[in-house]
Amino acid sequence: MLNKYLEGTIFVNFYLEGTASLLANFMASLIYSSFGVRRSFMTSMGITIVGAAFIYLFEAGIIDPSIAVSFGLSSKSSDPDGTAAANEHYLAGIIPIFGFITKLGTEISFMNAYQASFSNDTIFSIQKRATAIGICNFAARTLTICAPIVAEFQKPTPAIFLCIVSLIGWLVATTFLSYEDETKGKLAAILNSSSIKTKVERKIRQSQDSF
Repeated sequence: MLNKYLEGTIFVNFYLEGTASLLANFMASLIYSSFGVRRSFMTSMGITIVGAAFIYLFEAGIIDPSIAVSFGLSSKSSDPDGTAAANEHYLAGIIPIFGFITKLGTEISFMNAYQASFSNDTIFSIQKRATAIGICNFAARTLTICAPIVAEFQKPTPAIFLCIVSLIGWLVATTFLSYEDETKGKLAAILNSSSIKTKVERKIRQSQDSF
């Protein structure tokens, strides 16, 4: 979704987006190192789903936007409650908050994706890592071409798309190795590399002895 189509001013939305990006940079590494690849992705995707789901519920009118007054997120509208003008007034106070939550989850997922891709041998082996990351980048950027098109759809359709994509990502994350299995896999990779190194060193010594 493009910020200019979200309720609230474009300035507030971009300020909150920038703040979410800064927080995500600090949080992503902490979450990844603490929870491992599966739980970190499930956490970040879950944050995105919660934010996008509430955007949908408010924009679709399933939850009354005037609830913003009760939480101090908006002032009382001068227009009668239930009118389009009143709803727009209340949504301008609510949607930027949940847009911030959604962006926070998305940025953490983005950071986790790069961290896992470049440092986790259980995701991509070092022999095929560059090629695998290049293919994934190409596929991801090809799909994001559709984002501006989706943003032009009537509300709350863009929020529905975001919920669906994030839910797919969350489901895929459940298939990743657990933190315990991931640790075992890293240990096995280290032991395997140490074993290979030992074998190479032994062959070098043997060849030197033969001379």
